[in-house]
Amino acid sequence: GDCDPDTWEGCPEDLPRSINKNALELLKQRQLMSAIELHVSGHNSHESIDYQNSGAYIFRPTEPDMDPILVGDNGAPVSSWVSQGPLVTEITQSFGSWLNQTIRVVKGASTAEFSFTVGPVPVDDKLGKEVISKFSTSIKNGDAPAISTDSNGREFLERVYDYRPTWNLSNTEPVAGNYYPSNAAAFIRDTDSQFSVIVDRSVGVASLAEGELEVMIHRRLLVDDSRGVGEPLDEYDSSDTGDYLNCKTGNGIVVMGTHLIGLNQPSSAMAEVRSSMDETYAPLVLAFSQMESASLPKTKSQRSMVSVDALPSNVKLLTLQAVDEGALFLRLEHSFGVGEDATLSQPVVVNVTSFVISLGFVPSGAMELTLTGNQPLADLDRLDWTTASSSPLHDDAIMHKAKASEFAKAFASDGDGTITLDPMEIRTAVVYV
Repeated sequence: GDCDPDTWEGCPEDLPRSINKNALELLKQRQLMSAIELHVSGHNSHESIDYQNSGAYIFRPTEPDMDPILVGDNGAPVSSWVSQGPLVTEITQSFGSWLNQTIRVVKGASTAEFSFTVGPVPVDDKLGKEVISKFSTSIKNGDAPAISTDSNGREFLERVYDYRPTWNLSNTEPVAGNYYPSNAAAFIRDTDSQFSVIVDRSVGVASLAEGELEVMIHRRLLVDDSRGVGEPLDEYDSSDTGDYLNCKTGNGIVVMGTHLIGLNQPSSAMAEVRSSMDETYAPLVLAFSQMESASLPKTKSQRSMVSVDALPSNVKLLTLQAVDEGALFLRLEHSFGVGEDATLSQPVVVNVTSFVISLGFVPSGAMELTLTGNQPLADLDRLDWTTASSSPLHDDAIMHKAKASEFAKAFASDGDGTITLDPMEIRTAVVYV
């Protein structure tokens, strides 16, 4: 079409959803924000015992403080083209024969999709390489940049460059020493904006300079890191099982993935992040099955359908399982942390009786269990350690035991059917039906 991906001239101004005012500017800066770069392990061709190589367990660039190496046309794509339709606009970028990226904006969506295809990573120069996707923004997250990463999809932890909260850090690896694991999302923010990246697998992330967020998306290394694996991190797309010593054949593997990118005001950002995390981790699946015509019902049958508002928007159904005849195993989670959102981070009242009824069951009672489901919560008895101050674990157990009767009362004939979930709390129960 007439949409020029280099100057953005002729491109529609209403591509992103109107509530995300900064999304268009985000995409206009894509040449800087979506640079694909390399951390090259120059000594990864060395077997020297006094040099630590990058490998399966270790990330270590050639120089501890080296800048990543730009690929493509000095960091910009070698070629790019636009596909534009009434619902979706795509910008496809090629950084070389082994590296491509597609930026996708869907009408009505609050995030932009960055889909990448990387590999086989070239190693003709005998150098191992670690490929990153780096986003550069104007966010002022500090001279010692701070980045927040999730802890297994739950609470977010703030990570500050060259800093550890419980000891004085002397960091000799300013690149590798500031990489952190992210299972679902990471973000940087200032008082005006939050830039978020939702990932589709566990990755390493870092903010090594103000306004930057980088994600490692592929690694191909040629020397073992001497940490126990006994082979370099150099995977191929096929193998010869008959040749144990030289079993790898074919080409280096190709990695594909998608990151969701969001730019929001801090006050509303976490609502978007949490929603996108859930959609990425557990997308809707459409399934079909064949049925014999004779088995089709001759009359309409009534089937239970769960209402979309059966649970509050900040409550997630983690587990629903039939554990015995007449018994359901139920876990509910408050999906927001303390202070993440002015409204959604508040304690929430859940009508569990109405929820179970909406599933088509008639509940007769319930008993709350520990998180693992192996004993009644009322029977929980943690060891009471003697400490200089009160034990958080012991205090937490006392608080939860005090709530243990809430589930039973909710399903009692004179109960109001409700329980309360605090931020990040998970409650587990067996419901009798």
